[in-house]
Amino acid sequence: MNKISTETLSGAPMASATTPPERRALSEVMHSTKRSGGNYGSLAKSQSQLQPKFYICHKVQSDDTMQRLSLKYSIHVQEIKRVNKLWSDAELSLLENVYIPANPSQLLTLRTLYPTLNIVQNPS
Repeated sequence: MNKISTETLSGAPMASATTPPERRALSEVMHSTKRSGGNYGSLAKSQSQLQPKFYICHKVQSDDTMQRLSLKYSIHVQEIKRVNKLWSDAELSLLENVYIPANPSQLLTLRTLYPTLNIVQNPS
């Protein structure tokens, strides 16, 4: 049974007691964040890591939904909305084309499944 410790990582009291494995994991996260050059205590990736290099230009059909596109291209609905500056799922039907972010590693698989994909580097 792990003994609950009330020690802290930085000398300040912790909000809740942690066990030694939890303390070690928290310590590793804090140290890796400091080394990465990001904001102190932030686990967010830099903007260059978040931006995909390629986009799939998908022609919107009358029966398309955000969920269907999400499943088809293996991407979160929120990412599709973010790239296309959409607030709600219903706005999809107002677009002629929707851009789906894709990593270079996904392109070969997607190209095999859907040979007629229209892939672009910068959506316009």
